[in-house]
Amino acid sequence: MKNLFKFSALLGSCLLALSACKSKTVTDNTPSAQAQAEQVSISLDATPLERMEQALELAQTTSGDGNPAMWKLADDDTTVYIYGTVHLLPPELNWKTPEFEQAFKSADKLYLEADLKSPEAMQTMQTAMMREAMFTDGQSLKTVLSEDQYSQVSTAISSIGIPAGAMDGAKPWTVGLQLMAGEMQKSGYNPELGVDTVLEAAASASGKTFGFFETAADQIQLLAGNTIEEQVEALMFQVETLDKTNDMFDILVGEWADGDTTGLGVIMGDPAMFGSVDDYNAMIKDRNANWIPQIEAILEEPGTSFIAVGAGHLAGPDSVINMLEAKGHKVEMVQ
Repeated sequence: MKNLFKFSALLGSCLLALSACKSKTVTDNTPSAQAQAEQVSISLDATPLERMEQALELAQTTSGDGNPAMWKLADDDTTVYIYGTVHLLPPELNWKTPEFEQAFKSADKLYLEADLKSPEAMQTMQTAMMREAMFTDGQSLKTVLSEDQYSQVSTAISSIGIPAGAMDGAKPWTVGLQLMAGEMQKSGYNPELGVDTVLEAAASASGKTFGFFETAADQIQLLAGNTIEEQVEALMFQVETLDKTNDMFDILVGEWADGDTTGLGVIMGDPAMFGSVDDYNAMIKDRNANWIPQIEAILEEPGTSFIAVGAGHLAGPDSVINMLEAKGHKVEMVQ
């Protein structure tokens, strides 16, 4: 159950968590390719699988400068770096650059999406997960799924090494997250190698202080907010596309590692990829908007701070970067 708490909070920060890395199949970086990626919207009339495939293919038509993107805001006595994170990574990926190392070392304080490590946070997560992740009304996975659906889900759960019956008490959204996490771990993706985890450990070791934009309980509630019927629909899509999970994350992290914010924006910045405008707003746009006044408050504090949030929040039309610029802040891409 402890791993489930972690995966729920980590994956919740982006509906599509970013993991693993492989070379992109298309490296065209011409203005026309970038303009196409920025202008094309994935059709809501397409099936969820078609939307996903269209977005992933389109994202690969652009490129970045070869390193994860990093931005800087500064005034006379304050410097704030903003860096997009990936929550699970393979051991072979080297994402630290001299520019990143210098920026991170210079910071007095590290801001993350949510506190996942402190005893208080762990207790809050446990309470929230028991309330939101498990059935407490006599229902079970068997009662909310058809016989055929339950058979498919059981097979998928067994494929990641978990006895199917062990998750009968879990709500569909919880099972879907566990399926995603388990499939990724099978291929070597590791949450302990995720950027957030690495930065948090380094910050603790060097005596930096911490700040957080939201709580893990907030993120769990966000994931658990859909109806059971909507959760079942999402779970069955997860089962249907389980064999595509690793390839999808390969492309996502390829975009992140290359610094291709245009490509990432195609995937994470289009409401069609989230199923509805409401879901997109809840997962991305509204959260980004909630972070802006908090970042502006950081700019009022003398010193240097380092902000590390899911890379999906820093790409697309409703990104944190665009919102800051719309408020009149000069945001410089420094990597």
